[in-house]
Amino acid sequence: MAFSPDSSRIASVSRDETVRLWEASPTTTNLDSLDSFAPQKCIAYSPNGRSLLSGGASQIVRQFDADTGELCSPFQVQTLHVDYLAYSPDALQIATAGESNDVTVWSTQTGKPNFVLRGHTAVVHAVAFSSCGRWIASCGDDGTVRIWDAHSGLPRDIFTSPYHKFRSVVFSPSGREVVAESQSGYIWTWEVETRARKPLKNTERYGMSKLVYWPDSCQDRLQPCCRESCGLG
Repeated sequence: MAFSPDSSRIASVSRDETVRLWEASPTTTNLDSLDSFAPQKCIAYSPNGRSLLSGGASQIVRQFDADTGELCSPFQVQTLHVDYLAYSPDALQIATAGESNDVTVWSTQTGKPNFVLRGHTAVVHAVAFSSCGRWIASCGDDGTVRIWDAHSGLPRDIFTSPYHKFRSVVFSPSGREVVAESQSGYIWTWEVETRARKPLKNTERYGMSKLVYWPDSCQDRLQPCCRESCGLG
């Protein structure tokens, strides 16, 4: 599931092959698309809230108009499954992961790959952009959270956790921390700049699939903190 940027709507996908759009209150659908023809596993809003991307058990990432539900130009990907996708903050790139050890970063203007992030030694399960757009985080079954340069695709850092497979990763709204959740329900937090690991949390929920921050959290200090943490002054 994904919140719209203004928090007024929730988009969801399912193995029942649907993409659904809900008003956050009350929970009624505005869009109910049945043209996906394959189980859907991930969905993301564009930063301006005008577009939706969904991916699943096919080689197509579908793009919808978030207001009308109209199907727009799709992305033809190279893996059989897309388990996770993310928009860059400027909406010029998307990153996709699934069924392989790699992450592919695409241009939304050309629909073609910009580069492939290679380094994971097992399947990648999640990918996220930092709020300033400079970094990409990915995680997977090799027990690593990797930080990449979003402009060049070069590796920046690796965070590890012995004996844990990661299922979800997200940057904090400030951009100073990266948070990952393991298959066994443990949540790990690292400071991006100092690499310091914060105390471990256990959600006691085995197999949680996604971490999200409430869209309005830290909104008043998002931009200053992000610029500092990303080395932009």
